[in-house]
Amino acid sequence: AVSLISCARRHPMLRLMILSCLCNAAASAQAPPNPCTAAECTPIFYPGLNGSQCYRIPSIIATHRGTLLAFAENRLDGCGDQGTHNLVVRRSSDNGATWGPLITVFAGVVPCPGCPAAVSNPNPVEVTFPNGTRSILLAFDTMNNPRPWSHGLDMTMWSHDDGVSWVGARATEYPPQPNVGSLIGPAVGLQLQAPEARGQIVFWITSGFLAVSKDYGETFTASQHVLKEPCCSECSIAFAAGPGNSTLIMNCRSGQDSRRAQLYWSLLDNGTYASTEPTYPTQLTDPGCQGSILSAAAGAGSVPGSGSGAGAATHVLYTSNAASTSARERMTIHRSDDGGVSWSAGQVIHAGPSAYSQLVQLPNGSMAVLFEAGVRGAYETISFAPFATPPHTGPDFY
Repeated sequence: AVSLISCARRHPMLRLMILSCLCNAAASAQAPPNPCTAAECTPIFYPGLNGSQCYRIPSIIATHRGTLLAFAENRLDGCGDQGTHNLVVRRSSDNGATWGPLITVFAGVVPCPGCPAAVSNPNPVEVTFPNGTRSILLAFDTMNNPRPWSHGLDMTMWSHDDGVSWVGARATEYPPQPNVGSLIGPAVGLQLQAPEARGQIVFWITSGFLAVSKDYGETFTASQHVLKEPCCSECSIAFAAGPGNSTLIMNCRSGQDSRRAQLYWSLLDNGTYASTEPTYPTQLTDPGCQGSILSAAAGAGSVPGSGSGAGAATHVLYTSNAASTSARERMTIHRSDDGGVSWSAGQVIHAGPSAYSQLVQLPNGSMAVLFEAGVRGAYETISFAPFATPPHTGPDFY
C-alpha cells in the first residue's frame, strides 16, 4: 500500500489540501477572540480545547501559594445539563496572564443508584488544618435520576498539591436532613476564621440550606431550613464583614420580579445557623441566572491613589451577574461598602450574551471575574477578566 505521505509528496495539490486541513484543525483549538465589550479578558475554556465543544459552569479560587484554579464542567456530548461531563481545572501562577493545560479532576458519570448521573457544579475551597497545612477541597453534585433537581448525590475530592492532582472522591450526606437535595452551588465554599467558628467549612445547597463541616471536610451536616418562602436557588455566600466575622451574606437567583435575593446567616451560641428573611435589592436586576458574591479587602481592584478614609470599611462586597431583566446578557459588577445594605449602579464587563460567573481576588490584590460569555450566545466561552474599580464616592460610582 502506498502511504498518504508518499502520495502527498508526489501530488502538490494533495499536499496543499492536507496542510490546509491540519491548519484548520489547529485553528479550531485556538482560543477565540476576546468576547468582552468593556474589559480585557481571556477565554480559557472554549470550543476545541482538548477536542471538546462545550464548557460551562465556571468557578475559581486563589490559593495561598499564589495560584489561580479555574474550574468548569467539560460537557462531552453537548451543552445540556444531563449527559456525560468531566470536571476540569486550569491553573495560573501569574494572576491569570497565562494558563496551564487542562487537568481532569473527575471523569465521566457516577456509579450510584438511579445513575448514570452527570457530575456538575464545582465548588472549591482551600482548607487550613490545625497543624497549618492546606489542601483544596472540591465539592460537587450529580444530576441523579429520577428526581435530578430535588435530590442527588453530592461528592467531595481533595488536592494536596495546589490543584495538580485530585484524590479521594466520595459521597457526602447531610444529616439530620435525609433528603436535603443536591445541586450544591455552583459557587465557592468558605472556611470561617472567627474564633467561635473553629475553622468550619460552609457551602450552600439547594432549597435554602447551608452544608456545614466542623471536622475539616470529613463530614457535613445541614442547617435548619428557616426560610418562610421558597426564594432561592444557585446561591453564592461571602463574609458579610470580612473573614474574621462569622456572619455570612447570601446572594441568590430568585425569579422574583427580576431581582436577586439577598439574606444573612448568623452563627448562634448553640453552634447552629439562622438566617434572615430574603430581601430583593432594586439595584441587582437579574433574568433568572446564577451569580457570584465575594468579600474582598477594601481597596481591592481600586484605581491607583484611591485610598481609604478614616473609618472606612476594611472589607467590601462585590457581586457579578447577568444584569438584565429579559435575557442572559450584560455581565455586571456591583459593589457595596456597607455590608450589602446598598449597591452601586454597576460596571458592565460584557454587554453581550453572558451567564454564570465567579468573582476572585487575585494574589496581587486586584479583582477579576470568570464568566460565561459570547458574541452570539452566552455559552461560547468561559472567559477571565480582571477589572479595576474607582473609590466608592456615592451610590452610583461607576
